[in-house]
Amino acid sequence: MAERQKWIAQVGKTYEEAYKVIKDEFPDFDVQKVPEDSMVTMDFQEKRVRIFVNELGIVVRVPRVG
Repeated sequence: MAERQKWIAQVGKTYEEAYKVIKDEFPDFDVQKVPEDSMVTMDFQEKRVRIFVNELGIVVRVPRVG
């Protein structure tokens, strides 16, 4: 499992900025853009990071592994 599991500093940034930070650190991760009110599966995937964004593409939740 990845040492880092969440990216608190990315809240308030654009999806593109957050995506780049995460992919630069973990290029093999599946980084997903998700609208903030979307329903998602609860299964844990150690190489997945979901980035929840508002209608402007701003990160509204802490991106985390899972």
